[in-house]
Amino acid sequence: MNCKVFIPIFFASLFVALLVVLFIVGGYKYGRQHPKVSAYVHDICQVQNISYKPDSCSSRHSSNQCYSLTWIVIYGEDQTINSTIIEYSLSTLKDVLERTNEYQVNE
Repeated sequence: MNCKVFIPIFFASLFVALLVVLFIVGGYKYGRQHPKVSAYVHDICQVQNISYKPDSCSSRHSSNQCYSLTWIVIYGEDQTINSTIIEYSLSTLKDVLERTNEYQVNE
């Protein structure tokens, strides 16, 4: 077989094999995630309380003042499920105030 013919055939078959593997992996992931998306029901979350506290953010070379923000929320069909959501490492108090304005209490 001529080497000039062999090289394009080799790369073409390698490309087809790669496509087959990608379709198999993508199909598997789609099959696992699609039921979650199709069964998703938008639920309304009501914020009961918002609070923040000073926290320390330390990196490899420095330690800075940060803030952690906490939301207490209820959700579910009859608003019966309580949950706490904590967001860590907000760098300034301005960031905290901006985030608290996104979700108001009892809305």
